[in-house]
Amino acid sequence: MEADVLTCFPSDIDSATVNNTVNVFQLWRKFDLKHQQHQQHQQHQQHQPHPRERAANMRLSELLSITVCIVLLLGIAPAARQPQDVRCGACRALVDEMEWAISQVDPKKTVQTGSFRINPDGSQSIREVPLARSEGNLLDLLEVVCERMEDYGEVSDSSERKTYIRIKSRSGDGLDLSEATLDSRVSAGLKFACETIVEQHEDEMIEFFSHEMENVKDHLCSRRTDLCDRALNLPHDEL
Repeated sequence: MEADVLTCFPSDIDSATVNNTVNVFQLWRKFDLKHQQHQQHQQHQQHQPHPRERAANMRLSELLSITVCIVLLLGIAPAARQPQDVRCGACRALVDEMEWAISQVDPKKTVQTGSFRINPDGSQSIREVPLARSEGNLLDLLEVVCERMEDYGEVSDSSERKTYIRIKSRSGDGLDLSEATLDSRVSAGLKFACETIVEQHEDEMIEFFSHEMENVKDHLCSRRTDLCDRALNLPHDEL
């Protein structure tokens, strides 16, 4: 029966939630078994139950098990979705922070890239590229970009889906934080998700940020990496 309950869980739910829920289910099963044993003992002392009565008791037990599974699923549904919300929010925040950091580099600055080895004809395969979107600069930015996740807070909509907004203005202007949750655990979770994304998708990051393009959030976070649900349809300026 425990294996049947495990199949009810979404694949992306965290292990702690699964373990806690299974523990609750196991306690309920122990209570149910003791209750059945007590009933059987009483019935044995009084009379042997009719086969139809035994079948009805079995169906009742199965129905209770299914009911418990449904109740548990309803309770963990928001928790199951939250990890994807965090990963998606971290990716979209990462894109915003990278694009902003790139925009702060003087566009006139360039860096030489290529091989300094002299070709047979005496030339070198060296070219100058804008510093802002050079591989070296992008790698430097990716090393520190996740630190910026501490500048974000969490917002829940009516469907309990989590989105993330900046709670610290880059310009120093005031921000409307009336609907934001300011919690260090939120920023810590977002930072961890960001670091995981950078570690797993560094090549994609370099590829996408090496040149300007429209809707980087959608292309990178949804279509390329599947970190965001494609059906989410978030506006481009939301995380």
